[in-house]
Amino acid sequence: MKIELATIQDVPAILDLQRKAFGPLCEELNWMDAPPLTETLEQACEEFAHCVTLKALDVDGLIGGSIMGSLTDGSLYLGRLMVLPDYQRQSIGGQLFREIQSRLPHSRVWLCTCQNVKPPYEFYLREGFKPYKSETVGPGLTWAYMEKYKTAPATGRLLTERSIRPAKSKDIPEIMQVMAAAKQIMRQSGNMHQWGEGYPSESVIETDIEKRGGYVIEEAGKIVGYFAYLQSPEPTYATIYEGKWLDEKPYHVVHRIASYPEVRGIFSCIIDFCFSHDTNIRIDTHRDNKIMQHNLQKHGFSYCGIIYLLSGDERLAYQKIGAE
Repeated sequence: MKIELATIQDVPAILDLQRKAFGPLCEELNWMDAPPLTETLEQACEEFAHCVTLKALDVDGLIGGSIMGSLTDGSLYLGRLMVLPDYQRQSIGGQLFREIQSRLPHSRVWLCTCQNVKPPYEFYLREGFKPYKSETVGPGLTWAYMEKYKTAPATGRLLTERSIRPAKSKDIPEIMQVMAAAKQIMRQSGNMHQWGEGYPSESVIETDIEKRGGYVIEEAGKIVGYFAYLQSPEPTYATIYEGKWLDEKPYHVVHRIASYPEVRGIFSCIIDFCFSHDTNIRIDTHRDNKIMQHNLQKHGFSYCGIIYLLSGDERLAYQKIGAE
C-alpha cells in the first residue's frame, strides 16, 4: 500500500474505516459505546485539525489503514492506528506506525491501548514501548499507557533507546552513583556550593519514592539519570521575591535532576516526560548552576524571581506553562 498524508476530505472515509476496524473488537469486549464507534463527523474533523494523519491507499486508491499523531514539546502522541479487517496481518499497521514516527521529529513517543487486547499490546512491546501507567475504564477494561524515548547523541551515532520509570528503593545505590557523578559535573563547571556534603541523601531519595515522585532514566538496562517530579504545593515556593510566578494554579515541580556526564539529552527527555503529565511546571536552581540555567532558557522556561530553601539558601525560580 502507498502511504500519504490525509486531507480533511478524507475524514468521512477514515471515520468509516474506524468503525469497521474497531467494531468487531469493541463487540468482543462488549464496549459498544467506545469512542471509536460513537465519534461524530464533526468531532473527527475537529480532531483532524489538531493532528497529522497518514493514510494507506490500496491499488484502487481506497483507504485501507490510517494513524494519527500530534506533537507537544517534543513528545509525540500516537492514536487510532487502524486497518480494515480485510487488510489486517499484512504489516500495513506496522508500516503506518513507523512512518509517522519517521516524519515527526520527537524525543519521546507515547500511546495508550487496551491491555486486554493482546495482539496490539504485544506489538507495541516488540516495538520497544514500555508501560508506565494503567487505568481501569470499565468492567474488565484496562488502558495501558506506553512510551518510548530516543535521543540523538552528539557523535551522530544511531539513536539510543531510553525509558523512564518510577524509582524503587532497590535502585537507591545506583541512584547515589548518578548523584555523585552529577556533583562532579557541578564542581567542574564552577558550581562549587550547590548540593553540599551529604545532599541529596539516601533518605531524600527514599522520600521522593514514598511520594511516588522519584523517577529513573534507563539506557540499555542501566540507570543513567534521576529526577524528582512532585505535585504542588512546594512549601518553599509560597513566597517569591523580586518577581512573581506566571500563575497561581496547581503545578508540578522538578527537583534533583542528575545524570552521568557522557549521557546526552537527559534534560530534554525529563522535560518531555514532565509535560506529557502536566502543562504547568516549576523548577529552581542555584545561581552558579549555569548549565541548568541555559537548559531552562533553551526549553522555554521563564525566570520568575528568587525563592529561599528551608536552609535559607537562595535559588533562582523558573516556570513554564505549556499548551493544554
